[in-house]
Amino acid sequence: MDRRKLRSAIYRRHSRRAFADKPLSARAEQVLKGEIARINKKSGLHIQYLAQGSRFFNRLAGGYGMFKNVQAVIALVGPPDTPRIAMGYCGEELVLAATVLGVDSCWVGATYHKKDVKDCVKLAPGEALCAVIALGYAGPKRSLTERLMLKFAHRKPKKLPRLFNEVQGTPKSFMRGMEAVGRMPSALNRKAVYFTFERGHVAVALTGGDKSGGLDLGIAMLHFELGAGLAGRWEKQGERYLFYPELNNY
Repeated sequence: MDRRKLRSAIYRRHSRRAFADKPLSARAEQVLKGEIARINKKSGLHIQYLAQGSRFFNRLAGGYGMFKNVQAVIALVGPPDTPRIAMGYCGEELVLAATVLGVDSCWVGATYHKKDVKDCVKLAPGEALCAVIALGYAGPKRSLTERLMLKFAHRKPKKLPRLFNEVQGTPKSFMRGMEAVGRMPSALNRKAVYFTFERGHVAVALTGGDKSGGLDLGIAMLHFELGAGLAGRWEKQGERYLFYPELNNY
């Protein structure tokens, strides 16, 4: 999907848990399945679309929040050696694509019935289920549960000084990227990422020794690229990842 549309979706999307009892349109399903196929081919992942999503949330799971009328889920599946970063990056690309199509969503890292999802997805030997994304059409008003979750999850964009270090000569593209990072969702409700700009290079790492935040790191990487209007590759160097841009001005 056009990356300019994905960038615009960052500022429109809000996580939703209560949906209308209305299935996704045939066009939305078709486009999302096409995007999943494209991403799987590019990344080597085995992401899958599952209809009738409420069956994976029809009982309270873990106490973090209840879901209502989930119409479909995107199951993030991949080989055992797949970095969770790739899952976060590709999953968020699908979340934003859904937003472009008018479909609401919610990242779900733990509070779903994992065994039920595993029974429905196709798992090749060694493949693992990492997380799911709940899909549906939300109403204009948030449910009581959503309002409570919003209060506890601090949905307001994270303050930028907590996300990066600003030094003299920081380019405007970096600041635009960080504004988009400030709007990122969190699969684990943490946003434990920190960006730096040093000697002309952008770098990002998890904060506080958080080794389980790979999903959030991947989400942050995509948001930075889209916000900055850049495309490129991330290379691991020690505990951080350096960004090498290849294209811009898309």
